[in-house]
Amino acid sequence: MNPTALLQVLATETELEKKSFEIDAEPKTVLAWVKKNKCVLCLTSALQYYSNFFRDPSINVYYSKELEERLKNAQPGLTKINLVQSNLELLDKSIVNKKGFLLTDETRTIIDLFADKKA
Repeated sequence: MNPTALLQVLATETELEKKSFEIDAEPKTVLAWVKKNKCVLCLTSALQYYSNFFRDPSINVYYSKELEERLKNAQPGLTKINLVQSNLELLDKSIVNKKGFLLTDETRTIIDLFADKKA
């Protein structure tokens, strides 16, 4: 089977839900908080650690209740953060540590990008 076709089939079974927030904080500040609290970067935020090709200004993080509470209470602004939830369980073996950040591994990043129709 064609690997791309296999990814597309898997992506059709994967449902992603995103909650978006736009807050008044520098992206560096948000990323420092994400790193400190061991949140998992995903989608294009994870892709940036595997490729220099594309830079998305939004920050994509797998859902964290603590982060959601912090974002709900933040002042509105220009930094966009997406909290992502998936029906495909995020397993520990699908998470890697790069430069001190937790992020989805290459395979999971690609599956999520296909599911989000960004591949």
